[in-house]
Amino acid sequence: INFTNEALQSCFNEQIFQSEAALYKAEGLLVNSSDRSPPPNNQQCVLLLEGEKGKPGILSMIEDEARNVQAHDNKLNTALHRAFKGNVHFPAPHRKDIQTCFVVKHYAGEVKYTVGSFLEKNADQVPADTEDVLATSTRAIMKKLLSIDKNKQPGDRPKAKTSIAGKFKIEMRNLVNVLNST
Repeated sequence: INFTNEALQSCFNEQIFQSEAALYKAEGLLVNSSDRSPPPNNQQCVLLLEGEKGKPGILSMIEDEARNVQAHDNKLNTALHRAFKGNVHFPAPHRKDIQTCFVVKHYAGEVKYTVGSFLEKNADQVPADTEDVLATSTRAIMKKLLSIDKNKQPGDRPKAKTSIAGKFKIEMRNLVNVLNST
């Protein structure tokens, strides 16, 4: 939800404040810059969360750690602290919380995230034994809904799929592109 808020706030800032300022300037209506404060800009927080070309963000790092065979929430937390140390939108948590938490400074304020079960929740996987039972269903709708391979045998490992964070990042990018095009 906080990533959504940041992405939509950034889109709003761009469309309302920055575009209007450019329009005023083009029409010669620009007020003396010392008389006004700069428009709000939370783009750096969006980049911290989403990442950019060649620089992973928090969501990308969650995906990367989840793909690791020895994935662990504490390893993720340590990697986040190492990668974003010094970033103004990634302040250090209280020292009693540093092993289990990280903090993001959103446009609306700081939020402390506890990493326990981040990776498990992000995987969005049906438990293997449940999938094995459902794989025996003869109903076409079950096979279609669960994308169960006809050749899948009970106990087979599920194919790697995009995580919740990965899907959500793509969906948000698509939504922002639609909003920016209107």
